[in-house]
Amino acid sequence: MRFTHKIMSMPLLAAMAFIVIYGISYLQADRNAKLADKIELEAFPAVRLSNELNSLTMQMRHIFQTAIVLQDADMILEADQLRDRVLALEDSVRQLLPDQSRLIYETHEAFIRYFDLARSLTMQFIASDLHEELYPKVAEMNGRYEKLTSLHIELGNRLESGMELAFENARQSRVVSQRNMRLAIILCLSMLVFITIGLISSVLRPLRRITAVTKSIAHGRLDAVLDYESTDELGRLADSVRRMQQALIADIAERERVETALRESEERYRGIFEHATAGIIRSTPEGRVITANPALVKMLGYDSDDQAKETVTDIGAQVYRNPQDRVQVMQTLATYGQLTGEYCFRRRDDSEFFVQMSLWAERGEDGSVKAIEGIVTDITDRKATENALKKAMEDLESSYALLERSNEDLSRANLELRKTQAQLVQSEKMAAMGRFVAGMSHEFNNPIAAVQSSSMNIQTCVSKLSETINELPESQSSERIGKLLEILLQNQGVVAEGANRVARIVSKMKSFVRLDEADRQSLDIHRSIEDALSVFEQERKPGIEVVKEFQPLPRIHCYPAKLNQMFLQLLSNANNAIPVTGKIIIRTYLKNDEIVVEVSDNGIGIPKDRMARIFDPGYTTWGVGVGVGLGLTIAHQIVQEHGGDIQVESATDKGTVFRVFLPANFS
Repeated sequence: MRFTHKIMSMPLLAAMAFIVIYGISYLQADRNAKLADKIELEAFPAVRLSNELNSLTMQMRHIFQTAIVLQDADMILEADQLRDRVLALEDSVRQLLPDQSRLIYETHEAFIRYFDLARSLTMQFIASDLHEELYPKVAEMNGRYEKLTSLHIELGNRLESGMELAFENARQSRVVSQRNMRLAIILCLSMLVFITIGLISSVLRPLRRITAVTKSIAHGRLDAVLDYESTDELGRLADSVRRMQQALIADIAERERVETALRESEERYRGIFEHATAGIIRSTPEGRVITANPALVKMLGYDSDDQAKETVTDIGAQVYRNPQDRVQVMQTLATYGQLTGEYCFRRRDDSEFFVQMSLWAERGEDGSVKAIEGIVTDITDRKATENALKKAMEDLESSYALLERSNEDLSRANLELRKTQAQLVQSEKMAAMGRFVAGMSHEFNNPIAAVQSSSMNIQTCVSKLSETINELPESQSSERIGKLLEILLQNQGVVAEGANRVARIVSKMKSFVRLDEADRQSLDIHRSIEDALSVFEQERKPGIEVVKEFQPLPRIHCYPAKLNQMFLQLLSNANNAIPVTGKIIIRTYLKNDEIVVEVSDNGIGIPKDRMARIFDPGYTTWGVGVGVGLGLTIAHQIVQEHGGDIQVESATDKGTVFRVFLPANFS
């Protein structure tokens, strides 16, 4: 407003003319400033964002192609991150350019359709080997990408056209403003010479400085410094130029960052291309090799990529064992755009090898196949393995019939073996019963002998009593009869005692054998041990002492006869292990809800190399003639039937401990 104050000091007419003209110039200058602000706020950021959108889309396509080539699903996460950046940039462009909302919306929809299809196809290519079913969608994906690219180009063109138009309008407005200013100066020159000089000094000089800096920026010298500071219109214009300068610097820095990222991506792809173990090829539709990575060059037997490109001019005739396969490959690529299959190739020395190929077609603008890219994997070893497996299967099938015939023989032999085992088990049981009967026979002999002797005495006394009654007088027979009756009563007591002893022996036999008990019964485990000891007493060696260390135990549900047999077997083993004199200790106690019975001896022990086999059927450590080797096997089975376990500890010349664990709650 300081220019207006200067003009008002002039004569009224000149001042009014100057005010009118300057007012027009002011409005135009204000328009220039607003236009500069709009260019800064809309055009430059929008152009920068549009370029970044196009760059990110190209990166995304490159990532999807690389993911398919490497079969790497992790790269899809990188594509998802780029998608989020693209959507954010689209929102920024939409806010900057609301007048282009329709075109931006079409671009957004085209991007979403392309991304969803490309991501889905990439996942399917990675997860499945049936790529032929995906070929129709590949063409659709390429079409969507081309549509998206054309929309990006159209958006960029519109933004560039709008920016050029805005600059042109600003330039024309500046020219008009300058012309009006010069007219005002000419009209008021006669009266306002000193004002004209002041205006030239205060307006043209900063404007020239602003113009000079703007030209420097236009020529790429973004480090040009505009040091003009003011609160008037020129100051605002200078601020706009400075903001435009900073926006251009940021845009160029962002573009350099994107170019660096693209260059790094290209270098990474080149590293993958050079070091991949699978072959990578790019060829023309006519069959000439455009490029091949070292792995493929080595497969084909060439020394370098250049040698392969110079030598291979017709892949169908020079590489395929069957050239017709190449014709079918080209037909499939022309129709579907991609294929995966197995083929037979020839090396440079004409040797054959098998490969699996995944190829895709690169199409031109007219839709024709412009180039072919693909991955080639040597599967010769796998083919050899498959053939060997096939032959092995044939041999296996031919042997199956022989195996079936042999199976019947084995079944019969197994049946005979089971019968033999059952006979051996029965023999062991009979051997135990034999020891039992032998012991009981001695028990029976003593009372039976006493009964027999007393019976003979009674018979003699009865005979003498009858004779005495007939021969003696009545007075003498009473005394003699009394003596004979006394002898009869004594022998009757002996007979009664013998009968009771026999009854007790029979009770012990019944308790031990339990022939009348087929079901489980509640039993005090100590009674079973005592029953076994009563039978064992007959075979115990005279020099062996039996020590009992019993603790109170709960009753157990069990098969009494089987437990008797098991304890008798452990006692018999301890008896056999002690050569002449020794000690057998029987301990019982409760541990963790289990009843534990230990039968230990200080005999010869069991060698370590035999410990693992002592429960095997038919295995014995006592030599020929002492059992059939099933005693401990049967004992082990009895313990398992009661849900328990049996353990053994032994040391040579020190003794052995058999430890039986029976669950207290067995039911």
